[in-house]
Amino acid sequence: MSLRENMFRTVVGFAAVNLIVAMLWWGFSIFFVAIGQEVFGSLGCLLLVGIFAFWPIKNLLSRRKLHRYAATAGWQSVDPGSRDWPWDNDLHAGDEVRSREAKGSIRVRSAWHMEVDGVPAVAGEVTSTGTILEGTVGAGHGSIVFVLINLPRPIGTVGMRTPYQHVGESARSQQVSLNVAFLSGEIPPWTARGSELFTFQRPESGLTEAGLHEAVRRTLRVAEVLDTASASS
Repeated sequence: MSLRENMFRTVVGFAAVNLIVAMLWWGFSIFFVAIGQEVFGSLGCLLLVGIFAFWPIKNLLSRRKLHRYAATAGWQSVDPGSRDWPWDNDLHAGDEVRSREAKGSIRVRSAWHMEVDGVPAVAGEVTSTGTILEGTVGAGHGSIVFVLINLPRPIGTVGMRTPYQHVGESARSQQVSLNVAFLSGEIPPWTARGSELFTFQRPESGLTEAGLHEAVRRTLRVAEVLDTASASS
């Protein structure tokens, strides 16, 4: 499929999703207006609509602010459909149980090439359905950020989901330094495919430039600890 076709499908898909979301939003708004008017009167009606609209509006403003920052910071936008992502085939390869039971899909909503502390990375936002990301991202709510970096050398198919539990053929994730860093919160759950290492995270500062920088630094810390553990093994 050509790049033009990919871009066309991305634009059409994005427009369709936004249309569906808008229709649902207006449907729920009308429902809450009716309920609020009936039960709480006009003031209660406005309050319910305000509560319902707060998070969608907040997320929209955060995304717009991040896109503006990306443009001024010199980040290069990446068309999500222009490349393959290392999690496309089987995110849970090496974990037979989770690979068999995990259902759903991952969609890259936005992505940029950037440099953090002089190190190149690709980072952005993903959305998911079902249980596909279970175990690869911390519990909680909020936008999910992905970070993808290149390692100096391939390490196979490996990852960490919980302390002392590794995924794949490598024994590196059993190293004490990795377990300590994981338990202390220095590093998030991570996955490697060959020389590509990636993480999914929910930054404390949300979908902001600070949140993306935080997520990239924690991913780079994984690479640092992996390199240290490899050198000491």
